[in-house]
Amino acid sequence: QFGWMWVMMGGLVLLIIFTISMNFIFPPPAPEPANQDLGERWQQLEPLSEPLRGMAVAVYDGDVYTLGGEGPEGVSGSVFVYDFELGSWAMKAEKPTKVADVNGVTIGEKIYVPGGKLADGSSTDILEIYNPRTNTWERGAPLPSAVSAYALADFEGQMFLFGGSDGEKEVSTVLIYDPDVNTWQNGRPMDQPRAYTSSVAQEDRIILIGGLFEGKSISKVSAYFPNRDVEGEDPWVDFEDLPQPR
Repeated sequence: QFGWMWVMMGGLVLLIIFTISMNFIFPPPAPEPANQDLGERWQQLEPLSEPLRGMAVAVYDGDVYTLGGEGPEGVSGSVFVYDFELGSWAMKAEKPTKVADVNGVTIGEKIYVPGGKLADGSSTDILEIYNPRTNTWERGAPLPSAVSAYALADFEGQMFLFGGSDGEKEVSTVLIYDPDVNTWQNGRPMDQPRAYTSSVAQEDRIILIGGLFEGKSISKVSAYFPNRDVEGEDPWVDFEDLPQPR
């Protein structure tokens, strides 16, 4: 009656011996030191010709574009492109409307820069579109309301704008732009107004991280599902908060 017990114990011993042998033959890779190859991960590139903050940044055809922003002389309309092959910056056609606290997205072969903060501190509803191939600007349909310091993401060929500031306070609006028909529509608003929020599109959702509410940094992290909004469902899901407000 103890025969099966001995068979099982023998099998277990053989399995342990086999596992130990395989570890000797194919040892697991040693963990890399935490600071290894930091020098290779980070490289010092040529600096911009002028310091800027609050500018839109977008990538087209492997090059990085900065559009607008605020520099030592105030709100700027400057446009710079960094060519990684040449390792240098070049100046492009200036943005017609000088703005700061903006973002930009590349959809197709154009870079879209909505709204922004004007030189007098007010927000604007202007949508300006840059064509890197022709180095020219054009106007798109104005936003339903003036806004700056918003979060921006592109999803399935459309541009999604979240929150921001109307020039006086944070807002909770969600605006959706379709470049094919040059029109805006409203999405389901956020449950909390916020500005200076970071965003990233991931698979079927757009994740919003942190931001400012009533002048204070917040820890809120939430996801917006565009297709749920189209189908009339609640598109918002809250995730675990950031460890620290940002």
